[in-house]
Amino acid sequence: ILDTPQLRFIIAGHSDKVSGVAVSPDGKTIASASSDGTIGLWDTATGKASHAPLKSTEGGFESVAFSPDGKYLASGEGGKTGSAGGQIVLWDVASGYTPEVLAMGGGAWVDALAFSRDGKTLAAALADASAALYSIPERKTVCPSIGRKADNQVFTTIALSPDGLEVAFGTGEGNTQALSIWSTVTCQQVGQAMDTGKLAGLPGEGGWI
Repeated sequence: ILDTPQLRFIIAGHSDKVSGVAVSPDGKTIASASSDGTIGLWDTATGKASHAPLKSTEGGFESVAFSPDGKYLASGEGGKTGSAGGQIVLWDVASGYTPEVLAMGGGAWVDALAFSRDGKTLAAALADASAALYSIPERKTVCPSIGRKADNQVFTTIALSPDGLEVAFGTGEGNTQALSIWSTVTCQQVGQAMDTGKLAGLPGEGGWI
């Protein structure tokens, strides 16, 4: 183990910003989601492309996440309000990243994605101040619209508890930075949202989590 991290290589394979990055469970592949409408797949050993870019049909990619078993790569797309953008796609890794649309989307950008530890639930944080939970085995929505009215915030980051019973959302726009916890069973918020700006002693306005 190196005492000091060392730069191994720089991957310059996109023509626009990279909004999300994920590493496969076996540590061999990096997936990069870009606003240029592609997902890059890169060999962690060499930094070179390990597969042809995955292409979007609706807009740029905002987020990516590998399932814990490495079977799927989930992607979230960006889109303009009122457009068909914002869809969530499951890519079957073993079949060469064959796409399957999990959710059509309603125009809100998919800012973040996270799988539960058992890989059965996918959580999506959306740019319209809402979020959704999906059952991977059943290919259906479990919680269709978490939030939306919670503090009038935009969910920008997301994480599921190890037992999969709760999901945490971080907000990063507006006058406060908040962390809220939601039940994956009832689809309701647990307690009050926490003002993380105050906890960290940081100014509340214009900051990011």
